[in-house]
Amino acid sequence: MSKFLHLLFAGALLAGALPAQAATSYQSERDWLLSLQFGSFKPEIDKEPGLVGTPFLDVFGPKPRLLSRISIERFVFKDFGTLGGGLDAGFAEFFGDAFVQGSDTPSPDTVSMRMVPITVFADYRFDWAAQNWKFPFVPYAKAGIGGWLFWINDAHGETAGDGAAKGVRWGWTWSAGLQLMLDVFDPRLSREFDREFGVNGTYLYVDYTQQHVTSFGRKGLDFSAATWSGGIAFEF
Repeated sequence: MSKFLHLLFAGALLAGALPAQAATSYQSERDWLLSLQFGSFKPEIDKEPGLVGTPFLDVFGPKPRLLSRISIERFVFKDFGTLGGGLDAGFAEFFGDAFVQGSDTPSPDTVSMRMVPITVFADYRFDWAAQNWKFPFVPYAKAGIGGWLFWINDAHGETAGDGAAKGVRWGWTWSAGLQLMLDVFDPRLSREFDREFGVNGTYLYVDYTQQHVTSFGRKGLDFSAATWSGGIAFEF
């Protein structure tokens, strides 16, 4: 009878330990990555070949502006690092002082330029060490191609200038960056976040991007730029 009670007690302890172990090792599937990114942006419009003067600098000033981006990526390979492809969309706007048409005389009106870059991209993240050893740093590289929609408006909301005041410029980009895996700092909270919302991993990251946007050498506005940015990414 004493041996039976000992076995029963040991079984109860094991039964209680198994759910705790299952909760500890709980992890949902990793199929997608959603990223929010914010950085400075100043296009190289004044470097366009054959351009006289610095019209962009004169109107909008020397300061870069905020470029916000959101991207969604689908994983296609997860055995040694993660390879995926996705869609990226952004928004940036500039405001400045207009000039009297045909002269260098400042106008009391203002002018604005807005841009919406939309690209498709492929991306590789070396996250094998993060997934297997909980090493918190994940380097990555990305390349994409797409179009930069733009439009220029005066103070009354009307399209300024001629037909060149709106359109799309085509180009390509490449990026390199480093992600910091936040889950390793509080695994319990990470598991609860995964269980409740399906977020398998959360990352902060810094990113360096080179974009070459000249419609592949065609005449027109040059939206090329080199940008540093940062953001947050959710893996689910």
